[in-house]
Amino acid sequence: MGKDASLKNRALNQAGNSSNAGVNLAAAAVALGAAGVGAGLNFGGSLIANSLATNLKASVTPTPKKEHQPAPSNRVTLKEIQDQETAAESARRQAALEASSSHGGDSGSQLDATGAGEASPGAATPSKNKDAKGGKDAKKGGGGGKDAVPKTPDIAEAPKDLVFSGAQAVCAASSANCVAAARVRSLEPYQYISELSSGEIGEQLKMPVPMVTVVSGGRSAAGKQNLIREVLLVPKPSHSLATTIQKMKELTYKLINDLSKKLGGLQQVQKISQLTAKMISDHGSPNPMMDKPEQLLDAVVECAALIPELNLGEDYFIILHCAAHEYYDANKEKYEWVSSGFKGGDELVETVYLDILSRYPQVIGLIDPLVQQDREAWLKLYDQVGDKCFILGERSLGRADQLKALLMQQEIQSTNNTNINNNNSNTTPIGKSANGTTYVVDTSLPVHGAVLQFNHSTTVTDIVQISHMLKEQKLNLVLSASPGDTTDTLLVDLAVGVGAEFVKLGGFCRGERACKYNRLIEVEKQLHNTGALQQNTQTTFTIAKHSQPEETSEEQAGVEQSEGSESQQTKAE
Repeated sequence: MGKDASLKNRALNQAGNSSNAGVNLAAAAVALGAAGVGAGLNFGGSLIANSLATNLKASVTPTPKKEHQPAPSNRVTLKEIQDQETAAESARRQAALEASSSHGGDSGSQLDATGAGEASPGAATPSKNKDAKGGKDAKKGGGGGKDAVPKTPDIAEAPKDLVFSGAQAVCAASSANCVAAARVRSLEPYQYISELSSGEIGEQLKMPVPMVTVVSGGRSAAGKQNLIREVLLVPKPSHSLATTIQKMKELTYKLINDLSKKLGGLQQVQKISQLTAKMISDHGSPNPMMDKPEQLLDAVVECAALIPELNLGEDYFIILHCAAHEYYDANKEKYEWVSSGFKGGDELVETVYLDILSRYPQVIGLIDPLVQQDREAWLKLYDQVGDKCFILGERSLGRADQLKALLMQQEIQSTNNTNINNNNSNTTPIGKSANGTTYVVDTSLPVHGAVLQFNHSTTVTDIVQISHMLKEQKLNLVLSASPGDTTDTLLVDLAVGVGAEFVKLGGFCRGERACKYNRLIEVEKQLHNTGALQQNTQTTFTIAKHSQPEETSEEQAGVEQSEGSESQQTKAE
């Protein structure tokens, strides 16, 4: 009897060990699949995981579980989001109508005259007034005072940026597919992308001009200044990449050394290295504490003057990434460009941007100087400096998939309204201003180019198609690395394959940034050795506003006819 019990216990132990081993092996298989997804190889990883898990299912003894109801999903669908927004909009409008009826109907003019339940293009959501906050006017019973009327902001609300779960896997799958297709055909990724873009592998390919982050700042950095998030250094297009990268790397290391001593007051090497490690940003550049935007520019100009053959304004230029959406206060409709210092859009243009561009002629570009909805200030800035300074949009133009949809929608609208614009001389064509400036999106923001990040739901095909659309409008394409990026270097091949004018890779102080610069130099050497490198003879950057489109023969005839009638009327008088 005792012998049978011992044999039974031993069998149970062996079964338990085999079950545990099977569970561990199944867990390892699932982990292998997850690792494949993270590396962009989600197809192979998931197939291995599913195959191993299926084979091991028979060997694992399932533990009986009580039946229970599945947990409710936290995932929100697009329809639910739209329904919630519609309900909130209806409630807001009902409240506005009640307020207008109680105040004699004065606020009824703030709503769209069509009454279709949508705000007019120039209107915005009314801000909270004193009645909503329970202020003095509300306690008095609020008759029909001016303060009791809901106020409509001059600047519309920013459009909501919806990112659905699983969107980041789209970019990883597209990257893995592109690299796999190139390897199957024994091609470099940039050659395969060039074939996708133009239908054949280009015999001559040009290298994009790098935008190197030499110092960072902005809202996330210590100090009071919020205006400048990145100071980018751009070499002359005709210079060799290996030489320019080496010069800019010397500037970065000198900046780190000087800022560590100046800001920390530390002379010991060990303490300086500790301070340096703390002041490196995610962009791979020093992130010092500054209270004024001019301090960042002064530090770069002073260090550049000490490095031989690095002449700012002649061989190297500066582009400022402002990221205005980070310090824009929607309630006050102002920009907190320094801590506790607010300025409106027009004031920011007049007193800050124009002053910086006049004091620092080395600055030739601004990225996101204003928010997307501050249209009037953006137009003012473009009209005043658009012929000598790049105005580029990143967050203001949305993600790559959003920009693609807007460009396609604009093209369709322009086609549908061609006849209307030709028959009515007073009508401004969609995408054109009164003086002929070409606009990119339906918000009528004039820009010299778009800065796109290759992440989230963006695919290689999206970048290829957007590059064609931007080239048709004679706009520049800037491909940018994103914060928290990996060591994947496909972004460099993508910039070379589609013929992007610029590539923004960050600084030199982080591994995920340095590997991209190494790949950039490697691609230039490969093209040079094979004779496929297109020599860029451009000695400076061409910055100009879009010229006014040529008048058609019908328009010219109409002008001549009107001039003739005016001359006849003058003679009769």
